[in-house]
Amino acid sequence: MIISGKYGKDTPRELNPPEDAVARYNERMKSLSEYTVAILKPECSLRVKEADVLQLFGERGLVVSGKKQIMFNDEFLDDFYGKQIRDQHLDFSYMTRDPCLILIVQGLNAVGTVRDMVLNLIRPRFSSETMATEHLGTPFHNFTHAVNPADYPGCEDVASTELKKLWKHGYVQRSDIVPCILPYWEHIYAIPYNTPSGGAWLIKPDINDIAHPFDQAGIAA
Repeated sequence: MIISGKYGKDTPRELNPPEDAVARYNERMKSLSEYTVAILKPECSLRVKEADVLQLFGERGLVVSGKKQIMFNDEFLDDFYGKQIRDQHLDFSYMTRDPCLILIVQGLNAVGTVRDMVLNLIRPRFSSETMATEHLGTPFHNFTHAVNPADYPGCEDVASTELKKLWKHGYVQRSDIVPCILPYWEHIYAIPYNTPSGGAWLIKPDINDIAHPFDQAGIAA
């Protein structure tokens, strides 16, 4: 937590915000630390500019705190998509023939926002038949992946479940993810203090208060 007395001529020597402000700050940091896993599958990573997809996340107040290009193997796909392979008879073998891009996306309501973006924005924009000339077209499920709570009934932290699988198979390490703070998070609270000229404490986010996804998932590595 970073405290300053930016506003007002009389800045108190000791800037100690009220306890309720600290509690609100901590809750806000917890919200900003929410993360999710997204995967740009071969049809997307080969045919669409990475920057075009990443820009969409930024436009919705999210930040990509980790990305890594990977060639998956069959063992991982069976662990990651086993239920869908067995129940829906889907074939994910195409993910072993060309590289995929793993994204760790951070921000407010990251899981729900990214899932909605994949279903209602990214897939329709970049893979619909109406854009077949520009992006060659491809089946929706072959284009992008986002964490889907429906795939993990009763699981409260689906993003951590998928991150653990990526880590277990050696595809993601702690050093691949660098939590960060977006500029628009700069000033979270302005709390008035009593001085002759008025003023306020500004509570700004500290990068040390953004929890690393590995810590949230309980990965000790």
